[in-house]
Amino acid sequence: MSPAATVAQAIAERARFFERAYAAADAASLVDGYFATDDHGPMALPPGATPPVRGRKALKQMFAGMIPEMPVIRLETVELVASDAVASETGRAFLTGKDGSQNIGRFVVCWIMTSEGWRAKTDFFAEDGWPD
Repeated sequence: MSPAATVAQAIAERARFFERAYAAADAASLVDGYFATDDHGPMALPPGATPPVRGRKALKQMFAGMIPEMPVIRLETVELVASDAVASETGRAFLTGKDGSQNIGRFVVCWIMTSEGWRAKTDFFAEDGWPD
């Protein structure tokens, strides 16, 4: 497998982990297994958040508040550019609300290689995605 394919596979595995933890409403597991540790300064830039949500504790609180409203998520990578230590992913998020409503969001994740493998350092997401 090529180095680029190896990175793409590892990041895809993190995305599937995110989806499973999200579906299980396990914000703590989601953050611990998806985001970089606090010494790497993990943060999210969700819609309407000023300033960014920083650190695993705050990220866990953020996801614990989000998951009940939109309990199902599926992530789709549109583009991934990577080196040995840093990657940038752009994609779409397909969400299902607790009322059954369907939403499409967009995201950009800055990935870094850590001692735990590839982890999200910065996760930007917005509710407005593109349909196709």
